Amino acid sequence: MRRVVLLAAVLLLAPSRVRAQSEGAGARVRGIVVTPEGRGLANSIVSLEPGGRELFADDSGGFFIGGLAAASYHLRVRHLGFAPRDTTIVVETAGPAAPLVVRLERLTMRLGEVRVRGQKECRDPGPPDPDTDPTLAVIFEQLRENADRWVLLARQYPFTWQMERQFRFGDGDRAQMTRPDTVVIRGDLAWGYAPGKVISEVVDRGQRTRQLNIPGLRDLADTVFLAAHCFSYGGLETVDDSEFVRLDFRAASRIRGPDIDGSAYLDPVTYQLRRATVRVTKPDEVGRNITELRVTTWYREIAPSIVILAGTRAVTTFDTRQGSADRTETQKTVGVKFYGRVPPGVVR
Repeated sequence: MRRVVLLAAVLLLAPSRVRAQSEGAGARVRGIVVTPEGRGLANSIVSLEPGGRELFADDSGGFFIGGLAAASYHLRVRHLGFAPRDTTIVVETAGPAAPLVVRLERLTMRLGEVRVRGQKECRDPGPPDPDTDPTLAVIFEQLRENADRWVLLARQYPFTWQMERQFRFGDGDRAQMTRPDTVVIRGDLAWGYAPGKVISEVVDRGQRTRQLNIPGLRDLADTVFLAAHCFSYGGLETVDDSEFVRLDFRAASRIRGPDIDGSAYLDPVTYQLRRATVRVTKPDEVGRNITELRVTTWYREIAPSIVILAGTRAVTTFDTRQGSADRTETQKTVGVKFYGRVPPGVVR
């Protein structure tokens, strides 16, 4: 049985006074994020309010925030697999001081003992309530943390990624394959989820066709998407010889048009998102003779605790006179290009 320890989701500390040296445009704060053993936590997310300042810590867990006025600030530090930490700091301009040391505690849950609760209908959508189901709420927040990391990555380290795609029509020896082509996608691109509107009309290869907009990592941080889905714990599941924490989501029953049901699969130790599966609800409304539309997405780590899309496989099943037939679209990431700075520890 896998044993993971569940700690309080937020640790609130007493206010700390920080003497921040004044330099030109304002004061500054330095610090380091560490594990309970004192090891630096690369790519921790550090945010400061008021002011909306948010950034990744460097590869040793260090962070620097400049241009501050002397005042009280709310400092929040978080990292995948660890309980977030909140504190109030009072910034002064009386000269330099020792860097802040922010120590994060690991999340621990007895996942094998958590009750699996399936859902047939979604009548009360929205994020899990930590008061009624604290374990589900913690797992959900780890999924959302993956999404927040993607959003911050695109903002702090602008990038594009190149995907190679190919279509396959039919099965067996009579299957037809198209020649691979490539598309370049911006990291900050968001298609804008709307309930019941995951299918759009596009022109592809000179032909007008319907396109499924697959919810990506950004959508898992989108309040509209979260408010339109119910979430439940699907248990520990083994897929391709690897064990995952499965989190299921289901579209709200009130949504009239085609939408998305699916599952996200997290690493049970690091809580990194590794794969996701989705299916379109009401596929008969998507196109003529369509009986099923399902998509599997894989993710990989590009920098410590930051994942990006590795590939997708979308299968559309049609009802024909000869029986069912599939059209399969595969995509795989073949390159990532950063414009300017590169995240610490990046793996190409």
